[in-house]
Amino acid sequence: MFDHDQQTRTNHTGDNHVPNVTDALKVTTSDGRDRDETMADELKRRLVHSSGAGLVALYLLATYLDLGLTWERFGVLMTVLAVGTIALEFVRLNVGLDLWIYEKLTRDYEQDQFAGYGYYMVSMTIVVLLFQPDIALPAMLMLAIGDPISGAVSDNTLRRVKSTKVLVTMFVVSAIIAAPFLYEVPPAVLAAALGATIADGVKVQIGDFIVDDNLTIPIYAGVLAWVVLEFGPV
Repeated sequence: MFDHDQQTRTNHTGDNHVPNVTDALKVTTSDGRDRDETMADELKRRLVHSSGAGLVALYLLATYLDLGLTWERFGVLMTVLAVGTIALEFVRLNVGLDLWIYEKLTRDYEQDQFAGYGYYMVSMTIVVLLFQPDIALPAMLMLAIGDPISGAVSDNTLRRVKSTKVLVTMFVVSAIIAAPFLYEVPPAVLAAALGATIADGVKVQIGDFIVDDNLTIPIYAGVLAWVVLEFGPV
């Protein structure tokens, strides 16, 4: 939801007019908003996207302080949050829920379909329920932190496979995120980073539906790390 690439559009006119600097800065979107406003909304989306790291911090802090937030209880918390998110989306799409936050934090194409933040919560919950903390927590952080960073270095063109710069950035950031959790098994660090990079960098389309990377990043990272830990050489 918060960091999908947007397709760039080039306007052509019938003459050879070259816009000046002022004109260039006054680019407007399809709904009439200027570029500054659009960029501000994009920054808000990235900040909200990154806030998911707070869930990881909550678990780590509660564990350090021995507050009784076991991994099983954390899974229950994540499930409640995911179900609540799905319920909000159901109400928004089928009943109507006109809130300011939806206007600012969802994209135009999400107005009539399940929004990216829903996939975000669902995927984080899935990895918490399927894997142990050393796999699930870095997978969550790859979505919360790695994805916005990769989006920040993207040129915003819509393509099947992202540029080498974006792929390398996502891989390096994801490996750095995974290392503190999986440092005892370096191949698992690389596998998790590879999974996140593939999910972020390669668009998967099923018919007319493009699979949201908010759904796939934690799952790909978690599955590949688990495969290495489970079946790799000891």
